Parts: sequence; structure tokens; C-alpha cells
Amino acid sequence: AEDNSGYCKIEIDKPEIDWNAAGEYKITATATDASGNKASAEAVINVQAPEYGAMGTYVFVSIPDQHLTYFVDGKPVMDCPVVTGNTLAGHSTPRGTYTLNYKSRNIVLKGREDNGDEYQSFVSYWMAFIGSSYGLHDATWRSNFGGDIYQTSGSHGCVNMPYESAKEH
Repeated sequence: AEDNSGYCKIEIDKPEIDWNAAGEYKITATATDASGNKASAEAVINVQAPEYGAMGTYVFVSIPDQHLTYFVDGKPVMDCPVVTGNTLAGHSTPRGTYTLNYKSRNIVLKGREDNGDEYQSFVSYWMAFIGSSYGLHDATWRSNFGGDIYQTSGSHGCVNMPYESAKEH
């Protein structure tokens, strides 16, 4: 809702949503313009049981948990710890929903360090999800994955995976 004043206040009335408990949650958004006119809309959020995830085949990456789960037909078939973008250096991994653009084998990723130096990193498994700039890939130069590594020694925005996990699918 909007009026000619450019002012619009939006209030969202929502229940506490338990993302780990299956169920439907109704939320209501109410917009109020400068004249006090109101418009409301309702939406239903459907949370599926966590052991099954959403239907379909997809990868879910939890940045806070530094964990990846691969689902086939809504069932988890593989999971592993990961390292995502270095948040302190401003290289956060993009959040959102993406499709894989393509998969490649045995390629060299090229880029620049923060100091301007070029880097080249060989990867055996590359799965691009934003153009060819961001992707999931093996990172054989890492000995550890998961935890808070990403906060100080994370990637340039990609999702680094253990070699065996990247190879699996």
C-alpha cells in the first residue's frame, strides 16, 4: 500500500515459527499510509518435517552451521562440513536460492587476493551456482572444514567442500 506522501508503515503479525517443527504458520502484514488507511495481506508458511526437507533434488548450505546437505527426492543422501566466504574480509557467500549452472571437472579457479595478487587454485569438482564466479567445489588445500573457520580463513565466497564429498555427487 502506498499513497502520494511516500509514507507507509508495515507491521507484520506473525507467530513464533519453529523451523524445526512441521506445520503451517499464518502471518499477516498490515500497511498503513499517512492518512491512516490500512491494507492487509495474509500468507501461510508451510514448514516441512526437517528429516525430509522440501521435495525435489537440491543442496542446502547452512552458513551459520557451516554444513551442506544434499537431498534427492526430498531425502538427505549426503552431508558434510563446509567452509564458506570469509566474512571479515568481505567475501561472504551469497545467500539465496540458486540453480546449478553447470558442473566441470579438473579446472583452475582464478582470482585476486585482497592485496591484488593473483591466485590460481586447481579443483577436481566445480559446481557453479552464480555465473561462473561462485560455486561449490573441493578444497584439497584445507585440512579442516566446518566450525568458525569461515570467519577468519574462509573462501572468496565459494562453498569449499571436502574432496570425497564433492566427488560423491
